[in-house]
Amino acid sequence: MSGSPIRQAKDAILQIMGGLIERKVLAEKDITCFFFQSFCQEIRFRDHPGMLWANGGIKRYFEDVRSGGGTSFSAAFSSIIENLDRINTDLAIIFFTDGQDTDTRNNLEYAKTGLKTALKEASYSTEVHSIGFTNEHDAKLLSWLTKCGRKEGNFLYIRSSDEIVDKMKTTLQLLESSYKTLYVKIGDETPQPANFDDEGVAVLILNDDASNVENKEVKILKDLKEGKEDYIFESLPSQIPASDPMSIQLIIFLVQREIIRLTNEISNYEEDDASKSERFNQILVEVNAYEEQLNTIASKKSSISSVIIQQCLDIKSTVLKFKDVLSEGLFGTLTNEKIAIINDLAYRNIVRQKITKRKLISNRFCEKLCQDFATFYEQKKFCDVTIDVGSCPNKKFEAHASILYARSTFFRKILDKGILHVIEISGISSKTFEVLLK
Repeated sequence: MSGSPIRQAKDAILQIMGGLIERKVLAEKDITCFFFQSFCQEIRFRDHPGMLWANGGIKRYFEDVRSGGGTSFSAAFSSIIENLDRINTDLAIIFFTDGQDTDTRNNLEYAKTGLKTALKEASYSTEVHSIGFTNEHDAKLLSWLTKCGRKEGNFLYIRSSDEIVDKMKTTLQLLESSYKTLYVKIGDETPQPANFDDEGVAVLILNDDASNVENKEVKILKDLKEGKEDYIFESLPSQIPASDPMSIQLIIFLVQREIIRLTNEISNYEEDDASKSERFNQILVEVNAYEEQLNTIASKKSSISSVIIQQCLDIKSTVLKFKDVLSEGLFGTLTNEKIAIINDLAYRNIVRQKITKRKLISNRFCEKLCQDFATFYEQKKFCDVTIDVGSCPNKKFEAHASILYARSTFFRKILDKGILHVIEISGISSKTFEVLLK
């Protein structure tokens, strides 16, 4: 890293480390820093027990860090790979750079393959968050890095020092979240990664034929390697029908993910690729269809919450900017900064949903659960399972199986209305249900 951005990077790194240490997410011994230029130098705080956050040792060390000449990503990747054998717990890598690779040995592609293979095959969860400073950074590479781990990371573009505080706060929130990446295999389909939160809830978006899960075995795989531990669902997972309001959030989430995927695709096309024009026109048709879906959602603003409408408008704005990027890519005028900006916008929307995912899911069901029983029963919404409440035969109502995801505090607001604290669902004992609620 060269020039003034080194100060921005040091400030950003210290903000993240300080937040993780002060909130007791990590201890100093869990952190390793890699400083790379034409070579890579590492410092493991485990090897320096006197270098602590509380005594200012870490800050003093960073004050002495200076920028050097050259940028060798392969040197950084090799150092990371060499350190993986020392790790036996979940790993998050935060990759900062302000420049392009200047290594003349032409071994970057080899190093990229080695890093991706090592992170994907690790026995623990791995994720890479990438942060680019100034419009000179390699947006393609940083976007690629976010998909190297077993768990997808996020890309941030910092154009000025004024943005550091807010964007590092977002990164810190992501690192604090306790998502566990497992793999879901439905029938003969290829296993897909799914991020399960600490309540065991994951959202998996299935398209076309894959969305039909009837009579298909559903497995949760800990790893993609043969013989690894798995769990077979004895009943089908809850599906959200198109008529359910929550499906709108899933549509928005899908469009966000697709914009990121398509941005990566168009940015990696070579200028002389004969198929580029045809493929870009296909992408335009696809994106126009997404835009039409968003227009349909926005037109129903009177019946949809303002929060969801705002999410819809945010991603629609990103879609319009993506269409400009697509046009520039077609005519060969797509710049590195444009790639960075569109990726940053799309990832920013994804990040917001990751951070607020539990709140969105919980509110969706808890609002219904907090209605009184009479109203709830009369409406007969979400009729997937029948729940017996208490020992009285008339205390029975139909509800969506996804109430299992609701927090116990909300559920007990209903139970505290003089009704016995016993809930039974066919095939699930009350004891199991209590565990799921906690």
